[in-house]
Amino acid sequence: AAAVAHEVNNPLTGILGFAELLLSELQPDDPRHAEVVVIRDEAVRARTIIKALLEFARPRQPQRIPVSLNELASSTLELVRFRAHEAHVEIVEAYKDVPCLELDPDAVKQVLLNLFNNAIDAMPGGGTLRLTTEQVGDRVCVAVGDTGIGMDEETRSRIFTPFFSTRAAGGRGTGLGLPVSRQIVEGHGGTIEVESMPGRGAVFTVWLPASWEAFEGALLVPGVVPERAVEPGQSNAQTGAGERSSACLDVAA
Repeated sequence: AAAVAHEVNNPLTGILGFAELLLSELQPDDPRHAEVVVIRDEAVRARTIIKALLEFARPRQPQRIPVSLNELASSTLELVRFRAHEAHVEIVEAYKDVPCLELDPDAVKQVLLNLFNNAIDAMPGGGTLRLTTEQVGDRVCVAVGDTGIGMDEETRSRIFTPFFSTRAAGGRGTGLGLPVSRQIVEGHGGTIEVESMPGRGAVFTVWLPASWEAFEGALLVPGVVPERAVEPGQSNAQTGAGERSSACLDVAA
């Protein structure tokens, strides 16, 4: 896959370069201008797919840099704030005290940015994007929830399959965002969980180990099956010891 992606990327570079050259020579009112714009935009989209394919085929080992997850999540959210405003999406943030984590900040930012954009895309008529962070036992979670269209069980079971996308053909989706995101999270010794129902939005919860050394050599942190969100005003103790993930799933409330 990586070899094919590399070979395809070379001619794409030429197509994109000459398309940009043509656009610089054509007046906006020239009927050919719009056609060249299509060539350029589709070349850019193809290059984006190739880049995602390379990231999926050649995952790199994550760096280990002490990072504040709250600050990383907050700064990444700023990158989509204007887009959320334009889409009539309200942003609600709830940060709790979490320990400093050893993360690859660029990689985790890519995961969060993908989840934020997916949440906005899932609310074409507007809605609420909720971001929460919290430590639960020996793990830290960051949950991204939306009040959008939601997913049925079949769609939910396929969202981490490469090239599967719920976006319309020709849209922004490559079908590699979530597979690459899961790969990054697993490289950090973590997991991604998702809860969703049609018409009731979705919650993606990223679980990361609070201490890297505790999970040294492990590919995955054993996951838990989320059962339900914490009801408003209900404490974590009231949810029961077997529902560790629900502390972050109140983002869907």
